[in-house]
Amino acid sequence: MAHNCAMETSSSFNADYNNSALFRGDTDFTRAIHSMIKAVMFRDTGTVFFTENGMKITVEDYQYVQANVFVQRAMFNDYVLVGNGIDFRIKLPMLCECLNFLGSSTSGNGPRLELSYMRDGAPLRLILEECGVVTDCRIKTLRPEDYVEFDFSTDKIICKVIMKPDFLRDAFLDVDSSSEYLELKIDAGKGFTIAATGPTGDVKTEFPRNSDVIEIFSCSESQHRKFRMSLLKPAVKALQLANKVSIRLDNKGFLSIQYMIDFNGETSFIEFFCAPEECSPSEESSSQE
Repeated sequence: MAHNCAMETSSSFNADYNNSALFRGDTDFTRAIHSMIKAVMFRDTGTVFFTENGMKITVEDYQYVQANVFVQRAMFNDYVLVGNGIDFRIKLPMLCECLNFLGSSTSGNGPRLELSYMRDGAPLRLILEECGVVTDCRIKTLRPEDYVEFDFSTDKIICKVIMKPDFLRDAFLDVDSSSEYLELKIDAGKGFTIAATGPTGDVKTEFPRNSDVIEIFSCSESQHRKFRMSLLKPAVKALQLANKVSIRLDNKGFLSIQYMIDFNGETSFIEFFCAPEECSPSEESSSQE
């Protein structure tokens, strides 16, 4: 059976809490976790990690794009992890469905959520409680696959821009959805430009480095990189949640988009990595002229 989801009423939320689990924790940020996972659900299956720093969900599309959701440990009321860490794969649509089981009847942060994972290969158990109503879900987990460390060099960042997310979202939405590529041009002296060519014509949005929407602009070398639009589309959803967004390019042209998200004083992050189209040094140089 892929999953089991049953509703019951109970006055004792922790009555069936198993202290022998490899992981157990509870949080009041159920709606926040649901929103972040839904924002990166461009594949049906993701990998869940429980570490000493908190919970991470990773979604990959081969080696071209990767999204990571970080749920900080501070967002949990109780967080108990046995060993160095846990990882397993899970069906994200089912996880989101369970997290939102009481969504239509709640406000604020949503119902209280308790998570537990008994042992390797066991289902992930979610218990949601609100106003004495308890929903108990068990979702089948899958063996983890080899984790792909995305080839982004954090110690060799060439360009970094921190800005307001609404303006970046508008720039992405202005691009024709049928465009094959999106170009990102960062001029060390002027600012950065998002451009694309589609069947309906050319679209270009410029952000001067001294613009009010840009908080930090750092660029040691001008860059002109091209990315497949189909790979960047998932990155637009997360902009709706963000309070601040950071765009970074490393020396190989790999793109990192980080989203800082505030939930009632607690901060979490979503990060996207995207591989550029291959470009020889001569092509790159000519494209900047």
